Amino acid sequence: MPAEYFKAEVFLLTQKYIKKCSISDLYIINNLHKIGFASINSLDKQLAKVVHSPWNEIEKSMQREDFKEYFTYHGNYDGLYICTSAKGIVALGVSKAFKTASNSEKHVKLYLYLKKHRYATNEEIMTLLGFKFAGSTSNFLKKLNYVKNSGKSRNSKWSLK
Repeated sequence: MPAEYFKAEVFLLTQKYIKKCSISDLYIINNLHKIGFASINSLDKQLAKVVHSPWNEIEKSMQREDFKEYFTYHGNYDGLYICTSAKGIVALGVSKAFKTASNSEKHVKLYLYLKKHRYATNEEIMTLLGFKFAGSTSNFLKKLNYVKNSGKSRNSKWSLK
């Protein structure tokens, strides 16, 4: 393979710090090179062409201790992202960091919960995210672009789009 196709930062990171990379690991790292973030939805769709269970592969990568040093989950009203940490920004030559929402942790918790359980009620989400009032939960959920609602009032169930 011609040398022009190698990304020096990716090569150094995977040879020196994150060893024994899977295809999924390499795909994630290459997508974050110079950019610093990638949406879970786009990674999931692209990895589906290569691996049988893309979400499980993403989760497996994100659970690795050596991977966690360089990459983390962040969320906003549009969805969940894998982003470079401070170490990852330097290692992959990222020029502009992902702008983290102040409520990023709530988005990450909700997205991962819905990915695991497929749907949740307002009450479950209220408890999960630590909202004290149902109105706060409802206002938060209405703004999200990555969830859909089925049912009404107490029979309402939220799931990922």
